[in-house]
Amino acid sequence: MIMSMLVTLVACLRIPAPRPLLFKLLLANTVLALLLECTGRITADLHVNNTILYNAFAVVEFALVLAMVASIRVLRKAWLWGGACIGLAAMAYDASATRGAKFMLTEGVLVLSLVVVVMVLVLLWQLARTSTRALQLLPEFWLFMGLLLFYGGLIPAFAMIHFVFRNDQGMANLLWSIPPILSTARYLLAAYACVRIARDIRQGSHG
Repeated sequence: MIMSMLVTLVACLRIPAPRPLLFKLLLANTVLALLLECTGRITADLHVNNTILYNAFAVVEFALVLAMVASIRVLRKAWLWGGACIGLAAMAYDASATRGAKFMLTEGVLVLSLVVVVMVLVLLWQLARTSTRALQLLPEFWLFMGLLLFYGGLIPAFAMIHFVFRNDQGMANLLWSIPPILSTARYLLAAYACVRIARDIRQGSHG
């Protein structure tokens, strides 16, 4: 997973200036995710509970993803603010109910994921309606498909985790292995989006 983040980081840094806002946000997201994973590995080796870091990052990343969606300017601001409020309220409620400093806020992340999936689906639909280029030629398409794959995959995994955690530890461990796989696919698609946008900028064909 870290390797796929590094690939995305390099691909993003290779985008010629001026880098579009969407990819500036992607760069910030990737750097923060790399820092989190490196810190997570170190704290795990030291047997330090690092759950609070992942819970906090889920909120930060949610805000960055909504900013990415907003940068395309095809969704109404009311939708974005409404989605943001729903997601943040869910995380706050889950934190108060389950002591978020010690436990992963799976229900809160589940709501965040649902919000992101709805936003990205609407965005992709709007792009399909308004773009003069085939969707597969748009760098944004690959970036948001990665987000859709990641957050869409988290929904069934996190929805099931509490049902199996106490009864089937093996299945619970299998479910916990899904997010890193989804994250790897997400960042590889983001790296491909960076390659496409860099080529478009050099050829003067983006937009």
